[in-house]
Amino acid sequence: MPVASQPPLASDRRRVWSWAFYDWANSAFATVVLAGFFPLLFQDYWNASVTAEAANLRLGWTNAAASLVIAVTAPFLGAVADRAGAHKRLLFLFALCGMLATALLGSVPSGEWLAASLLFVCATVGFLGSNLLYAPCWCM
Repeated sequence: MPVASQPPLASDRRRVWSWAFYDWANSAFATVVLAGFFPLLFQDYWNASVTAEAANLRLGWTNAAASLVIAVTAPFLGAVADRAGAHKRLLFLFALCGMLATALLGSVPSGEWLAASLLFVCATVGFLGSNLLYAPCWCM
């Protein structure tokens, strides 16, 4: 005999909408910042005084630095989140750091490639760190 479905509780709807908006914003960062505007602005605005090759090398080192930070810290971050039951709190912290660093990129003046690189590393670590914690939170 089939079980009658009940309407979802208000708290369930809120949780679903919260994760839907997080996922939407997360996808926007990956599409707009990582793949779209940052590489163009990094080369043409923050590295306007150097050759395209030098700008691309700097961009590669910036991406490598962000990836290395996450690769080294991810196992510890996951263990801390599991042990302390802090997935949602850490997700919020990493997402907030990523949002702030992304917002601050708009204040970096032309030619300041190092400041743009450091903010981009922080934004990317925030993005990737929150992605690391995202899947377990959905199930809780």
